[in-house]
Amino acid sequence: MIKGDDGDWARFAESDDSRAVELLIAALGKSDWEVRVTAIDALGQVGDPRIVEPLIKALGDGDEDVRWAAIEALGQLGDARAVEALIKALRDSDEDVRCAATEALGRLGDEGVSHFVNEPVANALARRYPLAAAKIHLALAMRVVVAGKSKYYTYALEHLEQAKKLYEKNGQNESWQSLVERVREDHSRKYSFIGSFEAIVAGERTQSHGSFEKRMRTKWKKQASK
Repeated sequence: MIKGDDGDWARFAESDDSRAVELLIAALGKSDWEVRVTAIDALGQVGDPRIVEPLIKALGDGDEDVRWAAIEALGQLGDARAVEALIKALRDSDEDVRCAATEALGRLGDEGVSHFVNEPVANALARRYPLAAAKIHLALAMRVVVAGKSKYYTYALEHLEQAKKLYEKNGQNESWQSLVERVREDHSRKYSFIGSFEAIVAGERTQSHGSFEKRMRTKWKKQASK
């Protein structure tokens, strides 16, 4: 099976064989970079929590294709344990790897990693990696808007405002305008949201209510003190 084609690896990963994950993880130590990449691709289809740490370790592989594949797999998994490693990957020597890390961080926000994790990440990235930060702010905002969680629209709007500032400051006006068009098309009937969104588009500042992360910390501390 180790020498099979991509289809063989995928079928092996999805099989009921309890050894599949262990053998695929072991294949990450093979000398052939193509074997390592294929093993990572197969692992990316498995939702087993055991694979996260080996994939994070693969981000230090000497081959850029292996690092890129590991980032893609981690982005698909959406596990918060990968955030710190993906941030480090933004400084990778290979441009494709850096781009993949940016996309993966944004995808993590879309796939359910909490505001508690991602909001501080976005703030930390804003200075050196503004486009990665913009994508995380956008992912955090749209998760709330798409779900129609109106009591959190204030925080979604603040994330959108931060994304707008970062896109425009870095010459990505087209990316921002593309988002504006999608929001108008998909969410114009969310009346408690769309008016404030249009104010952001027009350059009017929204009133800050403090970050979602800080709000949750305060709430948890109050609950713990009871």
